[in-house]
Amino acid sequence: MELLIRILKTNGLFPDFSDEELMLIISLCQKINLPKGRVIFRENQQDDGGVYLIEEGIVRVTKGSRQKEKVLAMFGIGNIFGEMSFLDAKPRSANVQVDEDVICHKLLPGKMKEIEKNAPRTAVKLLRVFIEKLTARLRQTDEALIGQEGKIIIT
Repeated sequence: MELLIRILKTNGLFPDFSDEELMLIISLCQKINLPKGRVIFRENQQDDGGVYLIEEGIVRVTKGSRQKEKVLAMFGIGNIFGEMSFLDAKPRSANVQVDEDVICHKLLPGKMKEIEKNAPRTAVKLLRVFIEKLTARLRQTDEALIGQEGKIIIT
């Protein structure tokens, strides 16, 4: 647990969290070991909506079918993924597959309710982390779309 706490505090996402806050979050997570090639979830899949914290390894995020698959991102140590479905309880927006053996920690939405009840300030800080990550990814998407199309159409 100490290694994961150091990773989370130095990756830029959780610098304002105390060790106690991170221990609480990690204690509510399910630790999962996943081998290379394992699909964690697929685009449009309705699942438990967990968000994942990567302790070790790399995952690949893609959109589309195998014939027309486009790599959106590669996430490694200290990163998070799955936050969209965690927040909105909608189906997964992309495929995520293990690219290098992964150790990750999965936090389910129901566990977030425990954090909200027992440590409301920690819950607010954690939600802020997810929102900051989402907005950063949205900005990257905007830039990519501008580069491809020259304009963005919002509907």
